[in-house]
Amino acid sequence: MKKFSIILLLTVLGLSALLISSCSKPTVPNFEELGEIGVPASVWEYEHTVWFDINYVDMDKGSANVNIWMSAKGENPNATLKIVNKNIVFDTVLSYTHGKIYYGGDYELLNMDQPVAYEIVSGGKTYTGNITLDTWPQMVNVPTWPEFHQDTNYSPSWTISADPKFHIIEAGAYGAETVMTVIRQIPGTEKTFTLDQTHWSKIKPIEEFSFGINAVGYEMMNKNKVLITGISHNYYYWSQYELKTSHQTQRNPLRFMDQIQADMDK
Repeated sequence: MKKFSIILLLTVLGLSALLISSCSKPTVPNFEELGEIGVPASVWEYEHTVWFDINYVDMDKGSANVNIWMSAKGENPNATLKIVNKNIVFDTVLSYTHGKIYYGGDYELLNMDQPVAYEIVSGGKTYTGNITLDTWPQMVNVPTWPEFHQDTNYSPSWTISADPKFHIIEAGAYGAETVMTVIRQIPGTEKTFTLDQTHWSKIKPIEEFSFGINAVGYEMMNKNKVLITGISHNYYYWSQYELKTSHQTQRNPLRFMDQIQADMDK
Protein backbone atom coordinates (compact mmCIF):
# COMPACT_ATOMS: atom_id res chain seq x y z
CA MET A 1 0.00 0.00 0.00
CA LYS A 2 1.28 3.42 -0.88
CA LYS A 3 1.66 5.72 2.08
CA PHE A 4 -0.19 9.00 1.80
CA SER A 5 2.30 10.50 4.21
CA ILE A 6 4.46 11.09 1.13
CA ILE A 7 1.95 13.67 -0.07
CA LEU A 8 1.60 15.26 3.34
CA LEU A 9 5.36 15.52 3.84
CA LEU A 10 5.92 17.16 0.49
CA THR A 11 3.07 19.56 1.12
CA VAL A 12 4.45 20.53 4.53
CA LEU A 13 7.94 21.14 3.20
CA GLY A 14 6.69 23.03 0.19
CA LEU A 15 8.42 20.70 -2.25
CA SER A 16 5.47 20.37 -4.57
CA ALA A 17 5.50 19.00 -8.06
CA LEU A 18 3.08 21.74 -9.04
CA LEU A 19 2.44 24.98 -7.18
CA ILE A 20 -0.33 27.22 -8.46
CA SER A 21 -1.54 30.47 -6.94
CA SER A 22 -4.63 32.41 -7.91
CA CYS A 23 -3.00 35.73 -6.96
CA SER A 24 -1.62 37.99 -9.66
CA LYS A 25 1.82 37.50 -8.07
CA PRO A 26 2.12 33.84 -7.03
CA THR A 27 3.71 33.34 -3.64
CA VAL A 28 6.20 30.48 -3.77
CA PRO A 29 7.47 29.35 -0.37
CA ASN A 30 11.02 30.64 0.16
CA PHE A 31 12.56 28.06 2.44
CA GLU A 32 15.72 29.32 4.09
CA GLU A 33 16.70 25.91 5.41
CA LEU A 34 15.37 22.38 5.28
CA GLY A 35 15.85 20.41 8.44
CA GLU A 36 13.24 18.47 10.32
CA ILE A 37 10.84 21.20 9.27
CA GLY A 38 11.11 23.83 6.55
CA VAL A 39 11.24 27.46 7.66
CA PRO A 40 10.23 30.24 5.25
CA ALA A 41 12.61 33.20 5.47
CA SER A 42 9.68 35.54 6.19
CA VAL A 43 9.40 34.01 9.67
CA TRP A 44 12.48 35.95 10.72
CA GLU A 45 10.90 39.31 9.86
CA TYR A 46 9.55 39.35 13.45
CA GLU A 47 11.02 38.93 16.90
CA HIS A 48 8.37 36.28 17.49
CA THR A 49 5.65 34.61 15.50
CA VAL A 50 3.10 32.48 17.32
CA TRP A 51 0.97 30.05 15.32
CA PHE A 52 -2.28 28.57 16.57
CA ASP A 53 -3.45 25.47 14.69
CA ILE A 54 -7.12 25.47 15.73
CA ASN A 55 -9.36 22.43 16.19
CA TYR A 56 -12.76 23.57 17.40
CA VAL A 57 -14.43 21.32 19.97
CA ASP A 58 -17.57 23.14 21.14
CA MET A 59 -18.65 26.14 19.08
CA ASP A 60 -21.45 26.99 21.53
CA LYS A 61 -18.80 27.64 24.16
CA GLY A 62 -16.20 28.90 21.69
CA SER A 63 -13.65 26.34 22.87
CA ALA A 64 -10.91 24.72 20.82
CA ASN A 65 -7.91 22.49 21.21
CA VAL A 66 -4.93 24.27 19.69
CA ASN A 67 -1.47 23.19 18.66
CA ILE A 68 1.02 26.00 19.17
CA TRP A 69 4.29 26.84 17.44
CA MET A 70 6.54 29.84 18.10
CA SER A 71 9.61 31.41 16.53
CA ALA A 72 12.26 33.36 18.43
CA LYS A 73 14.67 35.53 16.48
CA GLY A 74 18.25 35.93 17.69
CA GLU A 75 21.51 34.10 18.25
CA ASN A 76 20.63 32.49 21.58
CA PRO A 77 16.94 33.10 22.22
CA ASN A 78 15.59 31.15 25.14
CA ALA A 79 11.94 32.08 24.94
CA THR A 80 8.95 31.17 27.04
CA LEU A 81 5.28 31.55 26.18
CA LYS A 82 2.29 31.88 28.44
CA ILE A 83 -1.28 31.74 27.08
CA VAL A 84 -3.87 33.08 29.53
CA ASN A 85 -2.35 31.65 32.73
CA LYS A 86 -0.80 28.49 31.28
CA ASN A 87 2.91 28.10 30.57
CA ILE A 88 3.18 26.37 27.20
CA VAL A 89 5.50 23.38 27.13
CA PHE A 90 7.04 22.64 23.73
CA ASP A 91 8.07 19.15 22.67
CA THR A 92 10.96 20.21 20.46
CA VAL A 93 13.17 23.24 19.83
CA LEU A 94 15.08 23.48 16.55
CA SER A 95 17.92 25.95 15.96
CA TYR A 96 18.36 27.79 12.67
CA THR A 97 20.70 30.49 11.40
CA HIS A 98 18.42 33.34 12.49
CA GLY A 99 16.81 31.88 15.59
CA LYS A 100 14.81 29.00 16.98
CA ILE A 101 11.49 27.30 16.29
CA TYR A 102 9.52 25.94 19.24
CA TYR A 103 6.87 23.41 18.31
CA GLY A 104 4.66 20.77 19.84
CA GLY A 105 2.91 23.04 22.33
CA ASP A 106 -0.79 22.67 23.02
CA TYR A 107 -3.69 24.18 24.91
CA GLU A 108 -6.84 22.15 25.43
CA LEU A 109 -10.23 23.83 25.50
CA LEU A 110 -8.96 27.35 24.94
CA ASN A 111 -11.85 29.81 25.18
CA MET A 112 -11.76 31.73 21.91
CA ASP A 113 -14.95 33.69 22.50
CA GLN A 114 -13.00 36.34 24.38
CA PRO A 115 -9.61 38.07 23.99
CA VAL A 116 -6.75 35.68 24.69
CA ALA A 117 -3.85 37.00 26.76
CA TYR A 118 -0.27 36.05 25.97
CA GLU A 119 3.16 36.73 27.43
CA ILE A 120 6.47 36.05 25.68
CA VAL A 121 9.72 36.38 27.62
CA SER A 122 12.93 36.21 25.59
CA GLY A 123 16.40 37.68 25.98
CA GLY A 124 15.41 39.93 28.85
CA LYS A 125 12.45 41.36 26.93
CA THR A 126 8.79 40.76 27.64
CA TYR A 127 5.98 41.03 25.10
CA THR A 128 2.39 40.97 26.30
CA GLY A 129 -0.99 41.55 24.71
CA ASN A 130 -4.52 40.36 24.14
CA ILE A 131 -5.38 38.59 20.90
CA THR A 132 -8.67 39.95 19.57
CA LEU A 133 -11.60 37.80 18.48
CA ASP A 134 -11.26 38.94 14.86
CA THR A 135 -7.86 37.26 14.65
CA TRP A 136 -9.24 33.76 15.00
CA PRO A 137 -10.60 32.06 11.87
CA GLN A 138 -13.83 30.25 12.64
CA MET A 139 -14.66 26.58 12.12
CA VAL A 140 -14.70 25.42 8.49
CA ASN A 141 -17.87 23.37 8.01
CA VAL A 142 -18.30 21.06 5.02
CA PRO A 143 -21.88 19.73 5.04
CA THR A 144 -21.00 16.87 2.70
CA TRP A 145 -17.67 16.15 1.10
CA PRO A 146 -18.20 15.08 -2.51
CA GLU A 147 -16.88 11.66 -3.43
CA PHE A 148 -13.60 11.77 -5.32
CA HIS A 149 -13.66 10.40 -8.87
CA GLN A 150 -10.50 10.61 -10.90
CA ASP A 151 -12.28 11.41 -14.17
CA THR A 152 -14.22 14.42 -12.89
CA ASN A 153 -13.46 17.78 -11.28
CA TYR A 154 -13.51 18.00 -7.50
CA SER A 155 -15.70 20.82 -6.19
CA PRO A 156 -16.59 21.07 -2.48
CA SER A 157 -18.47 23.91 -0.79
CA TRP A 158 -18.25 25.00 2.83
CA THR A 159 -19.59 27.47 5.38
CA ILE A 160 -17.83 29.57 8.00
CA SER A 161 -19.50 31.96 10.41
CA ALA A 162 -17.14 34.89 9.65
CA ASP A 163 -14.93 35.56 6.65
CA PRO A 164 -11.24 34.92 7.43
CA LYS A 165 -8.41 37.01 6.00
CA PHE A 166 -8.22 34.45 3.20
CA HIS A 167 -8.49 30.75 2.45
CA ILE A 168 -5.79 28.45 1.19
CA ILE A 169 -6.78 25.39 -0.80
CA GLU A 170 -4.27 22.58 -0.45
CA ALA A 171 -4.81 19.49 -2.58
CA GLY A 172 -2.68 16.48 -3.47
CA ALA A 173 -2.89 13.29 -5.47
CA TYR A 174 -0.69 10.23 -5.81
CA GLY A 175 -0.57 7.91 -8.81
CA ALA A 176 1.94 6.31 -11.15
CA GLU A 177 4.56 6.76 -8.41
CA THR A 178 4.15 10.52 -8.79
CA VAL A 179 2.94 13.17 -6.34
CA MET A 180 0.88 16.15 -7.54
CA THR A 181 0.23 19.11 -5.25
CA VAL A 182 -1.86 22.22 -5.84
CA ILE A 183 -1.93 25.22 -3.50
CA ARG A 184 -4.17 28.21 -4.18
CA GLN A 185 -5.01 31.28 -2.16
CA ILE A 186 -8.58 32.53 -2.53
CA PRO A 187 -10.49 35.39 -0.84
CA GLY A 188 -12.09 34.78 2.53
CA THR A 189 -15.46 35.63 0.99
CA GLU A 190 -15.38 32.59 -1.31
CA LYS A 191 -16.91 29.37 -0.01
CA THR A 192 -16.55 27.00 -2.94
CA PHE A 193 -13.70 25.85 -5.14
CA THR A 194 -13.39 23.66 -8.22
CA LEU A 195 -10.22 21.69 -8.78
CA ASP A 196 -9.95 20.61 -12.40
CA GLN A 197 -9.21 16.94 -12.98
CA THR A 198 -6.55 17.86 -15.54
CA HIS A 199 -4.18 18.43 -12.62
CA TRP A 200 -3.91 14.68 -12.07
CA SER A 201 -4.87 13.36 -15.51
CA LYS A 202 -1.27 12.43 -16.34
CA ILE A 203 -0.72 10.32 -13.23
CA LYS A 204 -3.81 8.12 -13.36
CA PRO A 205 -4.87 5.77 -11.98
CA ILE A 206 -5.03 7.79 -8.78
CA GLU A 207 -4.34 5.81 -5.64
CA GLU A 208 -4.75 8.54 -3.04
CA PHE A 209 -6.18 12.06 -2.94
CA SER A 210 -6.54 14.86 -0.39
CA PHE A 211 -8.30 18.22 -0.37
CA GLY A 212 -7.85 20.78 2.40
CA ILE A 213 -9.63 24.05 3.17
CA ASN A 214 -7.60 26.33 5.43
CA ALA A 215 -9.03 29.54 6.91
CA VAL A 216 -6.25 31.95 7.87
CA GLY A 217 -6.22 34.88 10.30
CA TYR A 218 -3.44 37.04 11.70
CA GLU A 219 -2.74 40.12 13.83
CA MET A 220 0.35 42.29 14.34
CA MET A 221 1.16 43.04 17.98
CA ASN A 222 3.76 44.86 20.08
CA LYS A 223 4.60 47.51 17.49
CA ASN A 224 4.88 44.90 14.74
CA LYS A 225 7.44 42.82 16.63
CA VAL A 226 5.07 39.93 17.31
CA LEU A 227 2.90 38.25 14.68
CA ILE A 228 -0.04 36.14 15.83
CA THR A 229 -1.52 33.72 13.30
CA GLY A 230 -4.41 31.28 13.46
CA ILE A 231 -5.38 28.50 11.06
CA SER A 232 -8.65 26.58 11.11
CA HIS A 233 -8.99 23.74 8.63
CA ASN A 234 -10.99 20.84 7.30
CA TYR A 235 -9.51 18.05 5.18
CA TYR A 236 -10.85 15.25 3.01
CA TYR A 237 -8.82 12.11 2.34
CA TRP A 238 -9.56 9.42 -0.22
CA SER A 239 -7.69 6.21 -0.87
CA GLN A 240 -8.42 3.28 -3.14
CA TYR A 241 -7.34 1.09 -0.25
CA GLU A 242 -9.43 2.62 2.52
CA LEU A 243 -12.69 4.38 3.16
CA LYS A 244 -12.73 8.14 2.70
CA THR A 245 -12.39 10.17 5.87
CA SER A 246 -12.94 13.72 7.05
CA HIS A 247 -10.96 14.71 10.10
CA GLN A 248 -8.62 17.28 11.58
CA THR A 249 -4.89 16.62 11.46
CA GLN A 250 -2.04 18.49 13.10
CA ARG A 251 -0.06 20.06 10.28
CA ASN A 252 2.89 22.40 9.93
CA PRO A 253 1.47 25.96 10.03
CA LEU A 254 4.77 27.38 8.76
CA ARG A 255 3.84 26.34 5.24
CA PHE A 256 1.49 29.37 4.92
CA MET A 257 3.84 31.99 6.29
CA ASP A 258 4.80 33.43 2.91
CA GLN A 259 1.15 33.81 1.89
CA ILE A 260 0.46 35.64 5.16
CA GLN A 261 3.42 37.95 4.62
CA ALA A 262 2.35 38.67 1.03
CA ASP A 263 -1.18 39.49 2.23
CA MET A 264 0.18 41.97 4.79
CA ASP A 265 2.43 43.57 2.18
CA LYS A 266 -0.43 44.33 -0.24
